[in-house]
Amino acid sequence: MSIINRLKLETDGRIDLDSSTYKIDTIKSTLKVGDLFQGGVIFYISGTTSGLITVQNPVCSWWVWGTGNVSTAIRSGLGNGKYNTEDIVNSHLTGSKYCGIAGEGAYNFVSEGYDDWWLPNITEVNTMLTNKDVCGINFMSTIWTSNQSTSDNRYAYPALLAGGGSYIGKSSQGSCFPVRKYTI
Repeated sequence: MSIINRLKLETDGRIDLDSSTYKIDTIKSTLKVGDLFQGGVIFYISGTTSGLITVQNPVCSWWVWGTGNVSTAIRSGLGNGKYNTEDIVNSHLTGSKYCGIAGEGAYNFVSEGYDDWWLPNITEVNTMLTNKDVCGINFMSTIWTSNQSTSDNRYAYPALLAGGGSYIGKSSQGSCFPVRKYTI
């Protein structure tokens, strides 16, 4: 695992990386799954210019998913957890009886100045699980995804480390591992 402490784009298109200057193509080929970068650890790379980052430890391990009044947090696919999280956050702006809602915790998370995090959907969490060892991600037993049941909005989909996942009540407690997209 390599740690990138400072990354600066120069006006001539070169990148200053930890006091050494490289061409952009060198930086693109240097990043790999497991690298600490832009506030977290890279767990997915898409091509040479972007990917997804998460944290190595949960932001909290006892948050609830939220209330049952969200109806559109059902998107899967890499990058779509962002839209589910926006739906969760928007549905709770009117006031919730719960504290510690996982989607809001991810949405409000800030690491190294990056504030564009979201609660991952099931596809994103499964990708994190696939790469957890190389990334050094410390998963707890129940990890909230931003997906809820399509048939009954009282239930949401967590990733359960002991035996897969199934829908559970949204007031159950689980861990929150925020995700963000990076682009270079």
